[in-house]
Amino acid sequence: MIWFIGLLIILFACTAADFLPQLRKVAFYASFISCLAIVGFRNMGGSDYIYYLEQYNNIITAPSWEFGYRLIVNVFSWLGFSFSQFVFITSLFCLGLVFKSIRDYSPMPQLTILLYAGSILIFYNMVLMRQAIALSLFVFSIRYIQTNNLWKFLLFNTIALCFHYSAFVAFPLYFIATRIKFSLPSVIIMFVAALIVSFFGVSAVVKICDIVGLHFVGEKMAFYMNSDRTFGVITICKLIVLTAFSVYAYIKGRHLPMMNIFLKMTILYVLCFIMFSKWDVMTRLWMYFEVGYIFMIAIFIKHILKQVYLQFSLYYVLSVFAVYSMVNTVRTFDNGALKKYDFVFKNIDHTYDQYRTPQQ
Repeated sequence: MIWFIGLLIILFACTAADFLPQLRKVAFYASFISCLAIVGFRNMGGSDYIYYLEQYNNIITAPSWEFGYRLIVNVFSWLGFSFSQFVFITSLFCLGLVFKSIRDYSPMPQLTILLYAGSILIFYNMVLMRQAIALSLFVFSIRYIQTNNLWKFLLFNTIALCFHYSAFVAFPLYFIATRIKFSLPSVIIMFVAALIVSFFGVSAVVKICDIVGLHFVGEKMAFYMNSDRTFGVITICKLIVLTAFSVYAYIKGRHLPMMNIFLKMTILYVLCFIMFSKWDVMTRLWMYFEVGYIFMIAIFIKHILKQVYLQFSLYYVLSVFAVYSMVNTVRTFDNGALKKYDFVFKNIDHTYDQYRTPQQ
């Protein structure tokens, strides 16, 4: 846990560079190196880490349809790289694409980096290797939506699909961002529909799978729905704040460069979260849209809020929340030292409790 605290201190200190341009380059590379040190040299344990280790050592086989990941595993293994070296190199690739995108897209890169660390995204960089590669390729490809370069967007996301099947959700985004207009009435209708699905939709899909004979699919979905997860005040506040940001950004700033893309991604993220919050595996899909708000918020603060004191105040309120969120996320993989502070963390997810190392 102490390593994550160190990372948070560095990232939080680097946020000053968003208000002091002369520090921006140093802060950016310090943030990159710090994140790479945590992600690239990780050994977090848990079922996913062991799964990838066994794949690399040919104890088990990677899914056949994700042949991109199987290819790089075979190449690195054949070249004699250890699993730790393989993890570091893939982490360097993933974070390199993400940080390059942050520098290109965000007017406040240090805030975006902190929000990235405070979300589930950096956690997935440390746990889900195949999807981390796919997500990084997707983040990099967003630039081709802005430039209307469909073929390059399709190329990057087709490669991403070869690493994780979840990347298929990226393909419709190009057409949603460039062809479909979101109006406030349509968003309200989608919001109401999402609430209805959250109460009935997922359970209905499980029942339909059982009726038509897809028992394995139904059982798998029911298993993921059965996670011991409760969402407290903090998560509800996050959704409310993102909704408010989206509405205000739609009114005041949808004309800004790339705001339209990130605004739609944020709306889709909120809708997916509402609909599928009880279905744990769906986080693998909506995380592609979650990327949107870490950029949208930075654009919002920089270009829509005109008063410096408002920019500064909102910036650091969100920064503190990001720090809290990251601690809340990674504590499930620590040595149990934060277990006694569960009352502080209202978003309690016991899914990974079995992988904790018991505190001596």
